Amino acid sequence: MGKHPWQLTLRQFLEKVERDFGGARTLQFAFGPHGRIDISFLAVSPERFALVLGIDPDEEMTPTALRSACVQLGVPPELFGLEHEEPYYPPEETIH
Repeated sequence: MGKHPWQLTLRQFLEKVERDFGGARTLQFAFGPHGRIDISFLAVSPERFALVLGIDPDEEMTPTALRSACVQLGVPPELFGLEHEEPYYPPEETIH
């Protein structure tokens, strides 16, 4: 049985976006109070970039993480077999 288009590792996703849309990719890690954290950064332009924290580059992304990265980069989630969802902006609270 074949994989779904959204079943990609973070590395595969970054390579595909870099190849198909351009941009520069950086994979780094940092140490914090709870140990090492992986940081992946992809910039397609100064206005379009994604920062993904805590996912090893060879770990498969969840559909939620993939959709989030697509939205940040302006890449249609449909390219990865995900349905397009409009972003949710909660109503602003009014102060009386």
